[in-house]
Order: sequence, then C-alpha cells, then structure tokens
Amino acid sequence: MDNYKLLSNIIIMFYDSPHSDPQPDRIPSPDSFIANSHSESDNITSPLQDLLIYSLSLDMLILFLLISTLIMIFNRYILNFNLTFINTIFNKYMPIKFNNWYNKLNTSIESTNNKFVLIMFTLNSIALVLFIIMKIFIISELLINIDSYINVHNYIHLK
Repeated sequence: MDNYKLLSNIIIMFYDSPHSDPQPDRIPSPDSFIANSHSESDNITSPLQDLLIYSLSLDMLILFLLISTLIMIFNRYILNFNLTFINTIFNKYMPIKFNNWYNKLNTSIESTNNKFVLIMFTLNSIALVLFIIMKIFIISELLINIDSYINVHNYIHLK
C-alpha cells in the first residue's frame, strides 16, 4: 500500500508542477539566476580584441623575462663581488682554521650559484624564444587576415 501511495503522490506532484504545462510560452524558467552563455553576454569580445589582448600579455611576459634575465646576470656579478670582499676580510682577520672552512664554503656557494644561474638562464631563454615565436604567429595572423577580423569586430559591436 505504501508504494501505491508514494507512486500516486509522485504522479500528482508531476501534474501539479508549473513546469509540466505543454505550452512552451508558459513554462517558467527552472532558475531565475541562470548564467548566460558566453555568446549571449553583452560584453562579447571579438577575435581581433582577443588577439590584441594576447599580444599585450605576451609583450608583458617578454618584458618580465628580459628583466629577470638581467637580474640574474647582475646577481651573479654582485655575488662574486660580495664573496671576494668577504674573502679579503676573512683572510686578514680570521685564523687559518676558519679561512680553510670559509674557502670550502665559498667554492661550494660559487659552484651552486653558477649551476643555478645556468639552469635559470637556459629556462628563461627557452621561454623567451617560445613567447617571441607566439608573438610572431599572432602578428602574422593579424597581418594576413586583418580584413576578416575587422569585419567580424564591426559585426559584433555594431549590431
């Protein structure tokens, strides 16, 4: 008996639902806060705008990589200068036992720094080359198909 009552309640709830109206104009939305599709929004960007935004972001990344490469190069020279300065102070004022310990530490610091700078310089250079290649691709795409991009941009924004 309970199954029969449950089934009849489900059927009654189905028929009493405001969503069960067969006329499509009268069917209410299931949720009043549905997010629109990207193609339905009012602030649609055209492919031309997208390519220009990507180009600008690549320019900023290239600038960041160039600045970080310069910082790495100057950091290496600053580290060498600081280590030689500290080495002269150690040689003048510290006993030989500490000088030997410091010289071992100094060589390990220099070798670690050289390896780190080489790895970071290599990764930076590879990323820089890839970003420049992507930038060339975007600029060539704009140059070849500029009329199409302008037509699409005008169509989207001048509706």
